[in-house]
Amino acid sequence: MEKQIAYEKMFNVLNVKNIVIFEDDFIENTGKNEICYGLTRMSITNRNRMLSEIGEINSMGKDQLEAFVNEFGNVFDAIENWEDEIPYNDIETSFEIIQAKREYFDALEEVKKKYSAIDMDSWSHKEDSLSILSSYGVGVDIPNLYEELFGEFLHNKAHWKNYRIFRDFTAATQADFKKYIEDSFGSQGMMVCIIDDQMRNKKCATEIVSYIEKIQLEQNTRLNIIGVIYSSFDNNDCITDKVYFEYIKKGEPKNVFQAALTKSSYSHMLSKLKAVYQNVLGDAFDEAVRNKNIAYYLSSMADYEGITNYQVITNWIKLLFEYKLSDVRELATVAGMTRLIGLLEDEKLEFSKEMLNLNTFETFDFSVNKYREPIASGDIFLINKKIYILLGQDCDMMNSSTRKRKNGISELVNATTANQSSLDGSVKLNGQFLFISNFRKNEEDTVKTLKVRYSSREFIENQILQLCQFNDEGKCILDVNKKQYNTSGVEPEYYETLYEELVSYYEALLTLNKKENVALERILNNSQSSRVLRLNDYVHNQEQNGVVEYKIRRICRLRHPYMLYLYKMYLEHQGRHPFDCMNMSRVQEMQVKLKQNDSTFVSVDMVLTPDRDMNRSHIENMDWYIDISNLENAVSNLLGLSVKMQENTQYIEIKEEGTKFECMLDSGEKKKMCVLKIGDMVSIEQCE
Repeated sequence: MEKQIAYEKMFNVLNVKNIVIFEDDFIENTGKNEICYGLTRMSITNRNRMLSEIGEINSMGKDQLEAFVNEFGNVFDAIENWEDEIPYNDIETSFEIIQAKREYFDALEEVKKKYSAIDMDSWSHKEDSLSILSSYGVGVDIPNLYEELFGEFLHNKAHWKNYRIFRDFTAATQADFKKYIEDSFGSQGMMVCIIDDQMRNKKCATEIVSYIEKIQLEQNTRLNIIGVIYSSFDNNDCITDKVYFEYIKKGEPKNVFQAALTKSSYSHMLSKLKAVYQNVLGDAFDEAVRNKNIAYYLSSMADYEGITNYQVITNWIKLLFEYKLSDVRELATVAGMTRLIGLLEDEKLEFSKEMLNLNTFETFDFSVNKYREPIASGDIFLINKKIYILLGQDCDMMNSSTRKRKNGISELVNATTANQSSLDGSVKLNGQFLFISNFRKNEEDTVKTLKVRYSSREFIENQILQLCQFNDEGKCILDVNKKQYNTSGVEPEYYETLYEELVSYYEALLTLNKKENVALERILNNSQSSRVLRLNDYVHNQEQNGVVEYKIRRICRLRHPYMLYLYKMYLEHQGRHPFDCMNMSRVQEMQVKLKQNDSTFVSVDMVLTPDRDMNRSHIENMDWYIDISNLENAVSNLLGLSVKMQENTQYIEIKEEGTKFECMLDSGEKKKMCVLKIGDMVSIEQCE
């Protein structure tokens, strides 16, 4: 069964102030007893509205009812629990309860006088007056379908909540409904409309919802109205950008009604949120226009930091937007409505490629090449078909007209891709790798998991990577014959100076490579200058003389939180303590399993090799020695007898083919045994 909550909790979360029910199954009671019961308990707001309406056609009836309810106010508190003490629609029983409380005796007598004075037969426009009363829930019998709603919310307090009942949708009802809407929205609360599609043998739901849309159009706003339509037939839901009314069948469980109403509130919430965001964003832009001096200052700072004006201005407007948004009181109501999202039904997903791409967008920024942004920590490169990520302090990488890069060389960590086979989240970590989900080499590629080896560390010249900043594809390419760079309007002005410096740098490189190729090769040799890609590893097309191109492309950039996490793990690994020791004795004692009993361990001395990796991973290839006393204990445990070794040496070597030895039992019997290596275990066996 789907989730459900009490109506009281649900409507409090939604801040519901009024409920309107279009339903012709409510039966009107015309007795004075029933009417006075409802009159006494209805909300004061609704009561005043109702008496005012009755007064327009029936002044006598208004005066009589008003006199009674005003007098009853003096004894109202004598009833401690209306639901338990007083039968529904029976005000006369309350007289008996109050009569027993002496402090209310005199006041009750006045109540009875006013009650007796009500003469409904003498009323003018009696039928119309009764119709008004019933439309406010006074004197009506509640259909079974609505008992839970009334019991948990509308009637669960001494004074009822605000609600209206309409049993048709005539022109008069339309006017009454519109006036009720207009009168109700000073409170800024929500109105719930529950519509029975079939009233008076006429389908009305579409007409009612259209009328709500009409009122909204007149007021040029989306009203705080949500709702549900009851129908015995399959119908198309009334869903637009202005209203959301879903059809459900009468008799459906409570959770179905709540889910449909939650969808309506969700639609309304998004509409309100959209309006709030649009208004606040407009205010943020207006603020930006008014503060042109700050824009100038930010532009100057962008130049100093080496970032684009576009980047700093958009960051400023985002900050203004978030600041102004934090002061919008309406968001508190919207935030409250989000608590009900858990009541939504888990419907079949309408597959959206755009929504799927959002997973990648959350982690990776593919716009860095389009906006020709300077290289920065988190930039992901494809170098000779292998993936690398640039890491470092952004302040050390910044390059501008007033500052030079502080890092002499760029640091990279390598990465690979793997099939995405886990749903555990976007980031996972182990001892050497960070796994980041939803990676694509291109936006249209199949999604993969990026496996980043943060324990790796490789280097490349800044001058190579900087070439990617000057084209929309992120390629590391330069035509030295093109002496000047004309900005596209996005890049900082210092790009022109940087470009000229790079042209001069690569002209010198081309000259050296042409005239002193052997000497340059020696200088750039990996044994002298280890690089993931050397300066002279460019593709030099003879047909395009002067064009230097490296097999490098900037793919995208890790977004800031992910970059910071990766950089943290990288720095922690680089800052690890060097606890590797040489082991000056060249011998290491180890405990290895006895093959005949894997719960028994035997102490063995191993002679280390000069190969540290072999020592760590291949102990079976080392020389093993065992102390005679250790061997004696192992044999005794294996045989369950006390034995004495017959060897005259302190140690014997354990060989793969086996090492024979003698031992004497307590009985004086001699046994020939053999000890040998089997992988990373020791075996002790009896010899023939």
